Amino acid sequence: MKRKNILVILFIFLLLGLSCFFMYNKIQDTQQKKNAYSDIPAFQLPDIDGNVITESSLQKNKSTLFLFFNPDCELCREEIKQIKTNQEAFKSFQIVFFTDLPAESIKFFLTEITFEPSFNMFFLIDEKEKLITKMEVKGTPESYIYNQNGKLIKRFNGPVKIETLIKYLSE
Repeated sequence: MKRKNILVILFIFLLLGLSCFFMYNKIQDTQQKKNAYSDIPAFQLPDIDGNVITESSLQKNKSTLFLFFNPDCELCREEIKQIKTNQEAFKSFQIVFFTDLPAESIKFFLTEITFEPSFNMFFLIDEKEKLITKMEVKGTPESYIYNQNGKLIKRFNGPVKIETLIKYLSE
């Protein structure tokens, strides 16, 4: 009977030890993934005209909005239309729109909604989903707001009111 009790206790300690080990690994993994986009991530993607844009192409000391979108997503379409309507309010910030669709689809979409992006807006194509993976995109639209120092200050899953985006970009 004593031997059985000892084995049960050892088994419980083994299970507790393994549970702690897996929890620790999960926490470390989550922290590493979060760190991957806590600063503006390194990227090298073509824009809709085929020009290669990198994180160093962005202006320093400017708040930046990264917006993952899909023109087939009605919420994305509405958010981009609102940005178009309020382009003047975004002139002191930068916006990086990115998608995994081909450039032709994005050009058609922009023509369809008569959106002529200003100098501070980039439409990037991430067909190999490198940036999408790095930023752990979960759905559309998804927004990431970085301050003037390139630090992530807010992440939104789903649509966001324009006033809210401007508020966080202004911080």
